[in-house]
Amino acid sequence: MTFEEGITKIPYGICRGLKKITEITIPSSVTEIKMYAFANCTGLTEITIPKGVTDADYAFDGCTNISKMTFEEGITKIPYGICRGLNQITEITIPSSVTEIKMYAFANCTGLKKITILDNVTSISTEVFNRT
Repeated sequence: MTFEEGITKIPYGICRGLKKITEITIPSSVTEIKMYAFANCTGLTEITIPKGVTDADYAFDGCTNISKMTFEEGITKIPYGICRGLNQITEITIPSSVTEIKMYAFANCTGLKKITILDNVTSISTEVFNRT
């Protein structure tokens, strides 16, 4: 699935539960990926979050087969619960442009073995790695 360049928002739940989607291309013009936009899209295995995204809370909740999430250099915060429960992810690198990591960003990521966070991050919310 490819979204056209020029759009700035991906709507709430637009692809929620579409298990046959295996690839998503998010254009650099996107600044908001609304809550649960791609929730439970279990066919997804990789995703890149563009640098201009400032809101993507829980956008990939339940996407249990994502094994790689890339945050482009230029993104300034890691949204709430963006990787929550993505158990296939084993490694994440936070770009040097990030200054804030929101609550539950990596909650229940039981496969996560390595995360690189540079000293430019000045705010890490509580329960970022919460396991319930």
